[in-house]
Amino acid sequence: MLQFRVKDYEDAIEWIPFDRLSNVKEIGKGGFGSVYSASWLDGIRKVEKINDGDIYKRTREPSSIVALKTLTGYIHADFHSGNILYDEGAYIADLGLSRKKDEKVLEGDIFGVMPYVAPEVLSGEHDFTQAADVYGFGIIMAEMTTG
Repeated sequence: MLQFRVKDYEDAIEWIPFDRLSNVKEIGKGGFGSVYSASWLDGIRKVEKINDGDIYKRTREPSSIVALKTLTGYIHADFHSGNILYDEGAYIADLGLSRKKDEKVLEGDIFGVMPYVAPEVLSGEHDFTQAADVYGFGIIMAEMTTG
């Protein structure tokens, strides 16, 4: 698979045909279009799930780099290209701002790297959601395709 053999994200661009996706679901809609979630049939095969106690411990250990392939039920809230690590695969790191998706934050608190924060979060209309994380991922994909 091309993505796992590259050293730089600029070399990882690959078209994924729609028929290689499963569980396609609309998770958000706005003025610029719709956001979808899907599973890539040829994608990551190994999924690691961790419990709540391990998340806190792992994210605060300075002696190790924590990279999780899946953080089910959580919002990352700081998704940007600096938080993507590459090895044999791509990993999401830096979980310092992550929280359970049903956990509320203080009203008006906005964190993150500006270009990757969804407009509805910046405007204060909505809190971070999984759709806002997908927006950040979309910005990363735009960077990859445009340089």
